[in-house]
This record gives sequence, structure tokens and C-alpha cells, in this order.
Amino acid sequence: MYSPVLRLLTVLNILQSRSEVTAAQLAEKLEVNQRSARRYITMLQGMCFPIEALRGRYGGYRLCPGSRLPPLMWTEEEALAITLGLQVAQQMGVAGSVPTVTGALAKVERLLPERLREQVQAVHEMVSFNLKTRVEGQVPDFMLRFSMAAYRGQRLLIRYQKGTEATSTRLFDCYGVVHWGNRWYAVGFCHLRNTVRIFRIDRVIGIEEQKVYLKSQIASMR
Repeated sequence: MYSPVLRLLTVLNILQSRSEVTAAQLAEKLEVNQRSARRYITMLQGMCFPIEALRGRYGGYRLCPGSRLPPLMWTEEEALAITLGLQVAQQMGVAGSVPTVTGALAKVERLLPERLREQVQAVHEMVSFNLKTRVEGQVPDFMLRFSMAAYRGQRLLIRYQKGTEATSTRLFDCYGVVHWGNRWYAVGFCHLRNTVRIFRIDRVIGIEEQKVYLKSQIASMR
């Protein structure tokens, strides 16, 4: 039902919502045995989350009194990988339903530092996939910046290199990012050509964020 990452997030969510929880209750929720449930607790403790074990006949776990969960210390690449993975799972139907992925993303965002929270939301809203083709290779360096620009409504100045042609510079209003045919593309309004254009992100060799414009203007062009 869950990936290991989602199981960890589920354990954190349970600990935040209950005063205490037993290994049996965790195992039932995670759909694993009690030994595996205890291993997830140990993993979180090893990541410095303030979880204490309770003594007694049945035992259990709880957050240390007066403590608050710290933000998850994920890198940009890790947060991006988790977000893209959840989106693919949603679109392929692996996650079962839209609410499942929405809930998982909400858990991710709630535990992220503010710096990464907006990036996760941007990727979730602005990136689309063609699932008839397999997603292979590395995500282009500028994919996140195009996604953030579309999410914020921020104009970009991009430098584009197509094959052996000379490098071109243009203002670009990004509407979103699409994966198609094992390539990543930025879709938006090109001010150099005065029309909507699609650019391969791996051919972009430079980006500079420009002035912010209204999101309503983007919506009217889509």
C-alpha cells in the first residue's frame, strides 16, 4: 500500500495526532508486521525525531512531552523526487485515488521547511506527464526553475541553444512543464516570436528571473 517514505510520513502523522500508539496499532495502519513497525520508529529516532518508547505490558511510542517535530531536512533534489514520484503514482492509478496522493503531498508539505514547501507545490501544480513514455535519465537542472516561474507568475529571460544554431535570448512566460517522449519541455509565451512556444529544457543554457506578472494573465492565455 505504501512506499517506505510514505510509511515514515504516516508514522509521523500518527504520532502527531495521538498521545501514544502501540507497535500493533502502527503495524495495522502501515500494513506490516510489528517488527517492521518498530524498525520505522528506530529509523525516525536515528533521524533525531523526539520519539520515546513507553514501558508497560503493551508498550508503545509517543512524542517526547513538550517537543515539536522538526522540519524534514530533505535536499531540493530529494523533495523534487518524492513529489514527482507521487504525481506519477497518481496519474498511473497506482496510489488508488486522487485523495490518497493529495493527502500524502499534504503530509510532505507539512513537514518540509518553508524554503522547499513552495517548490513542492509548484511542481505538483505545474508539471504534467505523458505516461505512454517512460521517464528515464536525470531531471534537467532548470526544470524546477521553470515550474517555480509558472507557479509564481514570474517572467524569465532564457538563453536557448538548439543544435549548432547560434544561442538566442528571449523573454518567456512559462505556463508549465511537460514530460513527453523522454524529454522535458517548458510551455509558454515567447516574447521574441510573439506566440506560444515549446522549448526543450535540456537545450536551455541560462535563466534569469524577471518581473512578476499576474497569474490571471497566464490563465487567460492557456
